[in-house]
Amino acid sequence: MILPEKKLWTPSRRELLKGAGAALASGGWSRGNQNYLNWLWWHFKPTDTNLFCFSSTNGGTTWASRTCNYTPRSGTIVRDPNALPLVDQQNVVIAYTSDTFGVSTTSFDICRNTDAACKNFSYLATIDTSSIVSGANARSWGPRWVWYAGNLYVTIACSANGDNGPFQLYYAQVLDLVNFSSIGPWQQITGTGLPSSMFDNDIFPYGAQWLMFVKNELNGKFIEVAQSNNPFSGYSMIRTGNWAGFGTPREGEYVNRMSASQWWIILDAQGSGYTRSNSTSDDPTGSWGAPFSMTTPYTPQNGKNILCPGWVVP
Repeated sequence: MILPEKKLWTPSRRELLKGAGAALASGGWSRGNQNYLNWLWWHFKPTDTNLFCFSSTNGGTTWASRTCNYTPRSGTIVRDPNALPLVDQQNVVIAYTSDTFGVSTTSFDICRNTDAACKNFSYLATIDTSSIVSGANARSWGPRWVWYAGNLYVTIACSANGDNGPFQLYYAQVLDLVNFSSIGPWQQITGTGLPSSMFDNDIFPYGAQWLMFVKNELNGKFIEVAQSNNPFSGYSMIRTGNWAGFGTPREGEYVNRMSASQWWIILDAQGSGYTRSNSTSDDPTGSWGAPFSMTTPYTPQNGKNILCPGWVVP
């Protein structure tokens, strides 16, 4: 169940519905946008659990602070923000963990921009996860978006045993792209040989297959890779341990195109700073270059970088 709240928004319902349909028809957004220079990166800080943003105009090497105004609902915070651009709506919708460590967490929150510049956001909805986990030791962390077959899904990592897990991954279809007021039933993401505790999944198509980059929480805290012909089931592990030289501990990873024939990944050292690595070919399961630091105004933590939507000035 999603609990919506009244919010301010400029476009009409008709415009939003039209945009939602167009976004679905086109797959929502693309990692293959031809302009790989301009990026936006919403995140939180190890020292301040609200929503913040960087922008880059040189392909994500150097980042500058960007205005980001948001007040989470009373008694909650912002962690692990995951941004989703709905281009035809001129929306950026951000799902995020809404509680801190050591606290029972049976939901997560969503906010959405209230201006075309995507500098101001308002609370949109709360998504309930109590059908997966409940009680004092329930944890629901790191929501992430996935487009599949013209539909939008959201994933979440849940533990019934507190902060130390184990965490497993679940997904549900978003049934309302206007108010985000309805989702389908939660189901577990499955496969063979998946980590016994995992979160921070990045699921995306590559060729005829789906790849899931994911943090192996209990076995070295490495970023590992599973592959399937379906984004939510049938996975098998194809890259484990420190296979790409990303190092450990690593989390908060996101894989994006940096050109038509190359990828880049950002990696959070659990709040101690982000590094970046560039693939050496078009194959994201192949070899990667040595991780290197990006220039940022301060240390960000666990957030998603996206290609700057065409209607936004970075």
